[in-house]
Amino acid sequence: PIDCHAVPEIAAAIYPFAMSRDSTPGVYAHFDVGGGTLDGVSFNFRGSGEKISCLAAEVKQLGIAIASERLGLCYDSARNPYKFDDEAMRLDHANCKNSIDLKRDINKLVGYVVMNARKKIVGHFDKQAIHQRPGVRDNLLHPDDQLQIFLGGGGSLSRWYRTAIEATHERFNQHSAGVPPYNLRPLSPPSDLRGVPEDEAPFRHAISYGLSIPEGELAGIKFPTEIGTPPPRPVRKPNFGVVYENSKDVFD
Repeated sequence: PIDCHAVPEIAAAIYPFAMSRDSTPGVYAHFDVGGGTLDGVSFNFRGSGEKISCLAAEVKQLGIAIASERLGLCYDSARNPYKFDDEAMRLDHANCKNSIDLKRDINKLVGYVVMNARKKIVGHFDKQAIHQRPGVRDNLLHPDDQLQIFLGGGGSLSRWYRTAIEATHERFNQHSAGVPPYNLRPLSPPSDLRGVPEDEAPFRHAISYGLSIPEGELAGIKFPTEIGTPPPRPVRKPNFGVVYENSKDVFD
């Protein structure tokens, strides 16, 4: 028998972040733009040595190769994010229906991952993951008042994908739900990968790195099905101190 252990891909994708000494506690999201699929996960990182709570995860066939096929682009576009951008943006300017539908599907996936994390914020995150402002509901905030979103996978080099993911916030009016603006950035490689050229890591190797971590060094993971949605807050009815029986002459 082979001595091995299974690691879910959504966990492997965020392990490089969790293992980094530079990482700070907070609520984050990670989207891996692969060739065939677009994978998304939102998670609450409480600090080194603490369990990571994966709040929501979703996988759809929305990777760059599938996108190229749906848009009717040439084969080279599926292998070259920069060529894909040139052709996809040309279709955007022409208001191509296939492009509009593709962006809508990407928005739905991103919205699902972010908003399901938002639903679980109350009662499940410590004060390090919630930034409170006077007069405003608890917001899903990083200390700099933005939701930090990491991008990985070969397709993450695409400006078209970046724009499509960013557009989710405005399209679904997430600000009104207490979700701050997105800040998209590449997932920084761990210190032992800092010498790898930036155009190769961490985009392509984050998951591989996560899968290579010895079992005893892995951070604990709580998966979305293990984290329930808190019950809705009770609605407070105004009490004006008026008893009908004592004032019925006024009401009748």
